Amino acid sequence: MLGKKFIAYVIIAFIIGLRLSSKTDNRILSFTFVFWIIASPILWKDIFFLEISFLPINIQPNRLLLIFLILYLFFDRPTGNYTHQSNRNFQKPVFELFIYIYLITVLISFMVNYPQLQYKQQVITVPLEILLFILIYHIAKTRVSFSVLDSIIKALVIVSLSTSIIAIYQYLFEPYFFRSGGQRGAFGSLFRSTGIFHDEYELSCLLIISIIVFFVRYKGSKFLYISLPLLIIALITTFHRLSWIIFAVSFVSYFFITRKIKLVIIIPFLLLLMAVYAFSPYLIGYLEGGKSFRSFKEERLLSDTVTSRFLQYEIATKIIADNFWGIGGYDNKIYYDIMEEYSMTRSETKPGSMHSNVYVIHNGYLSTGVLYGIPSMVAFIGMILSMLVYFAKQVNIKNEMTIIPVYIIFIWLMFNISNNFSNFNFYYILLVALLSGSFVSLYNRNIPHL
Repeated sequence: MLGKKFIAYVIIAFIIGLRLSSKTDNRILSFTFVFWIIASPILWKDIFFLEISFLPINIQPNRLLLIFLILYLFFDRPTGNYTHQSNRNFQKPVFELFIYIYLITVLISFMVNYPQLQYKQQVITVPLEILLFILIYHIAKTRVSFSVLDSIIKALVIVSLSTSIIAIYQYLFEPYFFRSGGQRGAFGSLFRSTGIFHDEYELSCLLIISIIVFFVRYKGSKFLYISLPLLIIALITTFHRLSWIIFAVSFVSYFFITRKIKLVIIIPFLLLLMAVYAFSPYLIGYLEGGKSFRSFKEERLLSDTVTSRFLQYEIATKIIADNFWGIGGYDNKIYYDIMEEYSMTRSETKPGSMHSNVYVIHNGYLSTGVLYGIPSMVAFIGMILSMLVYFAKQVNIKNEMTIIPVYIIFIWLMFNISNNFSNFNFYYILLVALLSGSFVSLYNRNIPHL
């Protein structure tokens, strides 16, 4: 029954993709990106994976996307719509250089550490993930028009609303509804909502950038005031504290950047709404007596995850200092031995690789340094910072659309501080590639709308 729900969702995503792309000037490209935005989180269910005996790796949705985009790039040639309107003052973004440096340094790290790796397939899979990021960015940069970007934004709106409804339903009624990933506790007997995603922080990323998109696209409309509470409530159901902080910073800064200071008065109302919803199980008796409040306070608000984080950072700096080219992967025995020395192994070991028995570094920048070395870490940090600077310089207050790429990079930067968002196979990171490439395309060609 569960498999049928996922398949039905994918079919609906296919139909929406056809509908939204039908009015664009590049239907194939628009359909590909729209369908991927809406369906990709669901396609990560095992039922959509293909195992081929003679291949060293299985065929996953993103790998099919990579193959398709390579073929598309090979057979498609930009038409006059893409070549005759170039901005002569346009300068090639510096962050593009950092992306290629990052890929090269990762490859070198694998060459150096290959003998010590337990999971040899990552030598293939990780570079392919980075290559997909580059390919999505390049195709978006060279071929996305305003009509295609408009379809992409609409797809973002659709997927954010649908996953918000699912997340709220998971929290209030059925925690396993459309759940495709883990079951991490929120507090008491409640699970963190994940919507259609594998983890709650993936859901959080989408919701935060979607809230900014809603403000930009639907400002002053009734649709904004109906949908905004829905998105914020869904964000609360993730019970991910860093997400709440990043949302608060993004939300408040948006009003100051757009000079709509008066609208900040709605923040207390929204905070009240968030608080009431967060405590709803306590208020309506889902949990027994005062236990629910104590459970929420102790397990979510006041639980100490900072101490273990700093211990992880100490371990990471030690590994980075001793391994210039990193260790290649968390399944390297070097990493396992060090984590065991610091008692950073899981209380319940799981079958499989060493990676499943030890904690990973909860910082994207340090994690990159541990895995692929100092050169890769410098390239990764340089890429994100230079992307943020580039898009910040393009902001035009008279056109709030230019704010969107700034926030999508800012959210990526912030999440890497206390989580590992350096995996280029993540949905959100590929969304970064798509939106950043799309906006670079429009800046390059002086599109009137921007």
